[in-house]
Amino acid sequence: MGRFVVCREGARSENYTGQMNWTDRPPSWLPPLPPPHRGRALIVLGWILVGGSFVYIFIMSYLGGTHTLLTLVPLLLGLLCLISGLLRRDTRER
Repeated sequence: MGRFVVCREGARSENYTGQMNWTDRPPSWLPPLPPPHRGRALIVLGWILVGGSFVYIFIMSYLGGTHTLLTLVPLLLGLLCLISGLLRRDTRER
């Protein structure tokens, strides 16, 4: 391994030739890779909203409370987040 030298442009190896190595870019026949965690945030948010809604519904039912239609709003939002997050993970051609 070569030593690193600090110059105006930043740290460089003494063996730096200025050209890219062939391993620095993917071959032309390889399709572009999607981001590794595509849609994960929406999936996690959807599970939290859906799970929280079910816990709230079960606790209110056990305590004898009444349910309103507003209970369904976070459940529907969670399902929408979950569905859209799963659709973003789908990498098939459409």
